[in-house]
Amino acid sequence: MKYIDDNTGAVLQTDNGTGKYQDPIKFANDVNTQIKDYEGQGYTLVSNNFAGQKYQADNAKNTF
Repeated sequence: MKYIDDNTGAVLQTDNGTGKYQDPIKFANDVNTQIKDYEGQGYTLVSNNFAGQKYQADNAKNTF
């Protein structure tokens, strides 16, 4: 998961997902909590294409 400043292109933070096939993908920091934290710092959410997906057997499908 990358949190990116859309104005500058700077990566604010990167969180690696963990889990097993058919398990929900987990991150060190809760995605929604992290987004709210950035919004509290004045950032505006532009997009979030992660909605609690699970790991797929075909690793090529594990891109969100």
